[in-house]
Amino acid sequence: MSAAWAAVLLLAGSTFLLRAAGPVLLGGRRLPAITGKLYAAAPVVILAALLLLQLKQGGLPVVAGATGAGLAFWLRAPIPLAAAVAAVVAAGYRWVAS
Repeated sequence: MSAAWAAVLLLAGSTFLLRAAGPVLLGGRRLPAITGKLYAAAPVVILAALLLLQLKQGGLPVVAGATGAGLAFWLRAPIPLAAAVAAVVAAGYRWVAS
C-alpha cells in the first residue's frame, strides 16, 4: 500500500471516529454553530482529497472525466448519470489519445 493510500485510510478512519465520538461524548447537548459546520464539512473535505489524489495519479484522462462529471452535476444530472458521463469521457479521451 502506498503512503498516499495509507494517509487516506488514516484520515477516513479518524473522521469516522470523530463523527462517532460526537454523539457519544455530547449526549443530548447541541454543538456550537461553528463546530457543527466544521463537523458537517468533514466528509466533503475527505472526498475532495480523494478526488485530488486520483487527479494527480490518473493524468489527463481522469481530469477529463472529472470535468465531464462536474459538467453533468452542474446540469443537475443524478449521480449515476454523472458517473457514466465521467467514464465515457475518460474512455473517449484515452481512445482519442492513443
